[in-house]
Amino acid sequence: MKLGMELQKVKTVLGDPSIATPKKLVYYFGYKNKTTPAALAELRENYPDMSDAEFLKNYEYFDGEAYIEARFASGKLNYLAISKSETY
Repeated sequence: MKLGMELQKVKTVLGDPSIATPKKLVYYFGYKNKTTPAALAELRENYPDMSDAEFLKNYEYFDGEAYIEARFASGKLNYLAISKSETY
């Protein structure tokens, strides 16, 4: 992705947007990923009194979401915002 790309090229790269207008494309999606062993070990230090079963129930997976907004002027990309958050 780079500034100056045409709207259709952005759609080709990112796929179908969640919201589309002639001057803006918005992509929003959520996901769930397995927590890495290293991250689990680090998190485990914060919860020493929690049982292993309870700990894994709460932290084995984490939720995330991503937001991408692409704006266009004269059909060319002139603004790109990307936001990602993850919650354990």
